[in-house]
This record gives sequence, C-alpha cells and structure tokens, in this order.
Amino acid sequence: MDFKEETVHPDCGRRPGKVGHHIPLAARGRSLSARKLGTGRRIKNHGAAVLTEDGRGTEIRHQVTCIDIDAKKIDLLRSNVMPIYAPGLEDMVERNASQGRLQFTTDGPSALKAASLVVIAVGTPPEEDGSADLSHVLTVARTIGTHIDDYKVVVNKSTVPVGTGERVDAAIAAELARRGVQVAYDVCS
Repeated sequence: MDFKEETVHPDCGRRPGKVGHHIPLAARGRSLSARKLGTGRRIKNHGAAVLTEDGRGTEIRHQVTCIDIDAKKIDLLRSNVMPIYAPGLEDMVERNASQGRLQFTTDGPSALKAASLVVIAVGTPPEEDGSADLSHVLTVARTIGTHIDDYKVVVNKSTVPVGTGERVDAAIAAELARRGVQVAYDVCS
C-alpha cells in the first residue's frame, strides 16, 4: 500500500498532507514504523552510533541512505570501514550495501528527494551550562526545509530536550516560507 493513498496516517491517526505538524509520538505511546510508509525509502543524517539501526532497517528490505557532511567518513563507510564496533555490523553493512539497500552520500539534496522518511540522528553535545547543543539538529532541519518538494515524515532520533520537535518544525517551516512554497510534512519526536 502506498502511504500517500491512505486517508489516515497509521501511526498518529491524522490525515497526512497538512503543512507542518509536530506529532509527539512518545505521548501516544508508540513509535513510527518506516514499514508503514509503503515505499520503504528512508534517509538518515547520521552519526556513528545509529549505523547499527541503519543496517537493521536494510535487513527488513528498506532502502536506507546515510548522509554526512564529512566526505572522509562517507568514503570509509563505502569501503566497509566501520567507525564503531558492534557484533555483525560489518557483515550486515557490506551485505546490504552490495545489494543496493544501504548507501552512503554527502549529497543531501538528492537523497532528500528520494526519501519518504527522514531521520535526524546527529550529535547534541552539551553546552557549558549542560544543556544540549541543538545547532546540528536545527541545521539539518533547515536543510530539509530547503530541499523537500513532496511529503516527508521527519523523525528526530537525536537525544534532545522536550520541545525540540516544535523547534525542528519551525526551522523547516521557516525555510519553506523563505522559498515561498508549501510542502506537507510531519515532524515526529
């Protein structure tokens, strides 16, 4: 079933297609399943810690594209050099990359166009006062707003404080407004 043909979003019970809605999935007691999006194409702005999840997504036949601005890191991942150790990770990444289900790129705009689910998974190092530095999360959100042209579900996987979903939503909306376009999307955190 194609997600866009459904009348009600399977995870939040609302109709898709409205511009800019934050869906606090934790409050609903469930998480968003990429399988329910139909196309199975998802991308990640990722850090090394989520690489194991990317591999698991491909194991259930999703197309996953990992984006990073660090070309050296992407080249290493393409060469099957893992930045972290997890049992079975190297084999899982190699198998799914060779079968075309797992890709690594620095070309965010192209990957965004092909995705139905966008997962933000970037670092949130502590500020001097102990609060989370959200600059990377909000940079990714602005990039999403700059490049999307059809419906996307944006999931914030980064460790962030309560209320960050609204800030991600606002950053995407601001970029869409700057472009003078209306594109439907949902933000889940």
